[in-house]
Amino acid sequence: NVAVLAVTAAHMCHNWGWWLLMSWLPTFMHAKFGLEKSSLSIIFLPYFVMFLSFPAVGVLADAAYRRGWPKLRIRKLFTAVGMLGPAFGYLLLNSMPTQRAAIALMCFVFFAGAAMGSGALINHLDIAPAHAGILMGISNTAACVPGIIGVPLTGFLLQENAGDWGAVFNLASLVTAAGCVVFLV
Repeated sequence: NVAVLAVTAAHMCHNWGWWLLMSWLPTFMHAKFGLEKSSLSIIFLPYFVMFLSFPAVGVLADAAYRRGWPKLRIRKLFTAVGMLGPAFGYLLLNSMPTQRAAIALMCFVFFAGAAMGSGALINHLDIAPAHAGILMGISNTAACVPGIIGVPLTGFLLQENAGDWGAVFNLASLVTAAGCVVFLV
C-alpha cells in the first residue's frame, strides 16, 4: 500500500534527525562550544519543549478538524511543519555562534518536530483503523534503522571531515526533507 510506505518513509526520515540529536547532541555541544559534562543538563531544555509541544500540537490539530479541515490536509500540514522545520534547523545548527543560540535553535527544532505527532505519526489510524497498531509497529521498527545506520555514519562523517559537523547536519536536513516530500506526494 502506497500510504503505508509513505508513512513509514516519513517516520524513518524524521527519526534520522532524532537519532542524531539523541546520540550526538552532547558531543556536538562539547566540540563546538566546549560545554563540559557538568553543564550538559542544559541539553534537557529542547526535550522539555518537545514534551510541552506534543499536547499543544494535538489541540491545534483537533481545532482544525472541528473547523472542518479534511484529515488529509491536517496530516500533510503537520507533517510538513514537523519535518521541514527541523530540516531547516539542522542546516543552521553548525553556524550558531553561541551555545545559547544552539539550544534556542534546538528548542525550535523539537517544537516543530512535535507536529509529526498530529501528522504522519498518527496517520496509521486514518489509513487502517483496525490495523493501526500493527502498522505503527512496522513503521516504528523501520524508524529504528536510522539509529542503526545514522549513528555510526555520523562518527564516520566526523572522522572523514576533521570533526566538521556541516556534513552531518546537511545530511540530516536532506534526509528529513526527502521524507517530507515522499509523504506529501
